[in-house]
Amino acid sequence: TGTGEDRSVDFGSTAQGQMVRVPNVEWLNQLTRSGDVITVSFWQKLRSTGASYAFWAVTPTRERAISAHAPWSDNVIYWDTGGAGAGTRVSINSTDFETEFSWTNWNHIVLVKNEFIKQIWVNGVFRTEGDASVPLVSDIVDFGIGNHPTAAPTATSGAIKGWIDDFAIFAG
Repeated sequence: TGTGEDRSVDFGSTAQGQMVRVPNVEWLNQLTRSGDVITVSFWQKLRSTGASYAFWAVTPTRERAISAHAPWSDNVIYWDTGGAGAGTRVSINSTDFETEFSWTNWNHIVLVKNEFIKQIWVNGVFRTEGDASVPLVSDIVDFGIGNHPTAAPTATSGAIKGWIDDFAIFAG
């Protein structure tokens, strides 16, 4: 990020329905069927924090198949897989980070699920880990980057207010 040839997705300064919608998600289902491990990595720079979604995968049965708030309006990073509840969520409050940390700078976020453990890494620093006993789901039907994939274009919340770059999902 930051070089002359590099381009990021600018989601704007309002939270009104902007997103990158991934139209065919069978590749993501194949990835989740291949094992209970996944890594999501991306760079993000926010104009301001709010009630927003860095990415979100939806299934017919579970609202939070794979999702993250980075952060939510309470400055907490939430990393969800397999739904919401025990064994599905790991979180950490970014106000506990070093004093020079700011969401208005470029930050590299890595979210890992490795079978029974989930981890959150920010700028190469391990931040927390927790229970991930609920396995990944493989019936994903919709996926959005920068917002919830079913958000209406006129929605007044949900989209991040800033940029995402180098978004990648890895099997492992």
